[in-house]
Amino acid sequence: MRKFMTGKMGKGMTAAAVTLVSSAMLLAGCGGTQPETAAPQESASNEAASQESAAEMPAELSGNIAVNGSTSMEKVIGLLSEQFMMENSGVTITYDATGSGTGIEAAGNGTCDIGLASRDLKEEEKSKGLAQTTIAKDGIAIIVNEANPLEDLSVEQIADVYTGSITSWSELSLATRRRRSSTT
Repeated sequence: MRKFMTGKMGKGMTAAAVTLVSSAMLLAGCGGTQPETAAPQESASNEAASQESAAEMPAELSGNIAVNGSTSMEKVIGLLSEQFMMENSGVTITYDATGSGTGIEAAGNGTCDIGLASRDLKEEEKSKGLAQTTIAKDGIAIIVNEANPLEDLSVEQIADVYTGSITSWSELSLATRRRRSSTT
């Protein structure tokens, strides 16, 4: 199962994705400083109120965020990055669509801030301190030419084709015929 959404998204999904990725980007290390007050306050109550107000005011974000990885995220991350940079003018986001493996490797070795992957992290990648946050999932469709005589392949059979356990159409044809005769 892939980990990111591809294709067209509705307005609600786009808003949710913007929120999720924006939150992830905030946690990626962008930081800024709060403006200091210009003059000391005259009374202790004014000073306390001023400190409370400053604490509620979010710091302006600034810095660079390097994103690397999954090519299936190219359009989505482009839109999300554009929106995030419009809302946070002090932030620059770069995205290098290099593929899931390279994105994971880059996040692990520190050459990017956020690695994008269209798959779950492997245990060995997790053991290096990487953590995954699933922001969306996409569907995968198997498309077959209409002249192909096979019908109703199971998920297991499709997996066997892609893992090399089944290497010939005739193996699938025989298995499909056996399954049909056992159900009638």
